[in-house]
Amino acid sequence: MKKHHLHMTCASSLKQLSGISDGGMVTPLRQLQSEEPKKHVSHGSKSLESLMRVAYTAADFIDRGNHMTPTRSPRERISAKWREIHGQFNWESLLDPLHPWLRREIVKYGEFSQATYDAFDYDSFSDFCGSCRHNRHKLFDELHLTKHGYKVTKYIYAMTNIDVPSCDNESQRIGRRDIVVAWRGTASLEQMGEGGVKVMEEVKRLLEFFKGRGEEVSLTITGHSLGGALALLNAYEAASSLPDLDHISVISFGAPRVGNIAFRDKMNEMGVKILRVVMKQDIVPKLPGIICNKILRQIHALTRRLKWVYRHIGSELKLDVIVSLLEARI
Repeated sequence: MKKHHLHMTCASSLKQLSGISDGGMVTPLRQLQSEEPKKHVSHGSKSLESLMRVAYTAADFIDRGNHMTPTRSPRERISAKWREIHGQFNWESLLDPLHPWLRREIVKYGEFSQATYDAFDYDSFSDFCGSCRHNRHKLFDELHLTKHGYKVTKYIYAMTNIDVPSCDNESQRIGRRDIVVAWRGTASLEQMGEGGVKVMEEVKRLLEFFKGRGEEVSLTITGHSLGGALALLNAYEAASSLPDLDHISVISFGAPRVGNIAFRDKMNEMGVKILRVVMKQDIVPKLPGIICNKILRQIHALTRRLKWVYRHIGSELKLDVIVSLLEARI
């Protein structure tokens, strides 16, 4: 399992970060990054210690357009490279520094995950408590998420889960029909079982429909906290029962450990690609086993095959709140 600590830097242009053009055959992202010429970068690439000794003027804080880190990455056509962006090579060379195409995908799925919270009716005095506050046809309009080019096909109210396939224009841009399942992070065990069955029924329906049109279909499952754990279980079930899916990936946020080493090996064997986005200061990704696992790591050679030890799966993108705040103030 690879862990990556994200350090934000500012490049002189977005092309320096991506180095990829549209059309024709393109080389792998990881190869392009290694071949890119090194250009002059601003103070953002220096260490915090050195930055503290730099004499700044008002000119250093002027918005200079593409010399600053963009709020959103441009919507390039990624149809030729979507498999790499979704973990074909386990995100090798794409996490540090974070590639702008991957950054945009992470933000997109993160916003889908957040939508399960923003649209949920928490009011215990409401007649509709526990349901979505918006009609599924208006959800993305209300939450300003139409920019992503997806549409909602079904709510799973047992889990406040959302099934979202990509629309035609977006499918052409990203190179396949992408079905997204977004899980909210709070549920009872009874709801988990009921919701899982409904989710698989809807995914199967969408898969049969789009496969019948001769399309390449991927399943991307996302969720926050407990929703991230449910995303892993959902991916396991999909990989076991839906062999016609062309690709299955999980992008989770602040998810706890799920399963032991046998579960991890099985997920790898089935080809499920998993990217875990975690905060260094968040305790949830350290659970379960925050104390036990820390001790066992000291004697890893003896305990690595123990079946009762919880293990994380996939690649990790670790963010640091403190470092990010310090860099934001510089």
